[in-house]
Amino acid sequence: MCPRCENEKLQGTENYCPICGLKLKQKAVQEINTPEQAIIYIDLDEKLVKKIIREIIEIDFMARRILR
Repeated sequence: MCPRCENEKLQGTENYCPICGLKLKQKAVQEINTPEQAIIYIDLDEKLVKKIIREIIEIDFMARRILR
């Protein structure tokens, strides 16, 4: 299901929602020179969301210190 428009007709393999255009998955491929693991997929969207949340918390903390 799309978190923005709640489109339930997604197959789970789409990179974007055909209804609202939200990027659902953005994969980066990093090749590794080990025989055990040739390719690692990193979900950039999850990392980006965590970074944004950390920045918001930091800004909130700084704003609260200024307002004291």
